[in-house]
Amino acid sequence: MRWLECMMVLLIWPSAHGQKRSSTPALPPVATVVNLTRNATALEAIGEIGLQTRVPIGIIPGRDVAALCRTKHAFVLMNLPPESALSAIAEQVHYALNQDQGVFMLTAPDVTPHQQQVMNFRLREFRSRRRETAQMIGARLSGTLWTGMMHGIASSGSIAHSTNAPRVTLPRMLKNVTPLDVADRVVQLGPGGLYLSMIAPDRIETPADLKIQFSSYGDPAQLKLDMSCPR
Repeated sequence: MRWLECMMVLLIWPSAHGQKRSSTPALPPVATVVNLTRNATALEAIGEIGLQTRVPIGIIPGRDVAALCRTKHAFVLMNLPPESALSAIAEQVHYALNQDQGVFMLTAPDVTPHQQQVMNFRLREFRSRRRETAQMIGARLSGTLWTGMMHGIASSGSIAHSTNAPRVTLPRMLKNVTPLDVADRVVQLGPGGLYLSMIAPDRIETPADLKIQFSSYGDPAQLKLDMSCPR
């Protein structure tokens, strides 16, 4: 009888163990077209398009860093491919839409020479750990840029991130790359994501002035927070 009870336990345990719930929320199915009808800022709408379709997106504001947040628009984007939906938003805010190495890039008309210099600065090498969140890679990139451009002490900074944020894997070392090269790679890894340049228009005082913010589609709550405009 004891032998039979043991066998029953062994048969039941794997089934119950397999039903253990993951702490990471399930992502909605990927949509091939955009369906968006809402009053929103351009930044919020771009984030929603990314979450619906999970296409990699880059956003490059210029001197007027608040342009994407200044006004709410009545967006009606129904049954559109992501490129057409992003093009409609770009036209609304007078941004240019291009593709850069597989990433849809929205670029402001008033990007400053300083911002261009930072984005195209050549890093002799960029090191990352084996598996990191996209947000941590962004913090590390700011620190590497600070070191490379200012010849100062390395300072990767710290950043709070969601416990649900997925990890992605970059090569341990990338050589002769620009910040945009790194950004394009990151937003195409794992569940994908988008990046938002927060590079200051004309100063370098701290690593925060060289920040490129990464947001992962694998962490929708954090991405929506990142794409929300200050009130």
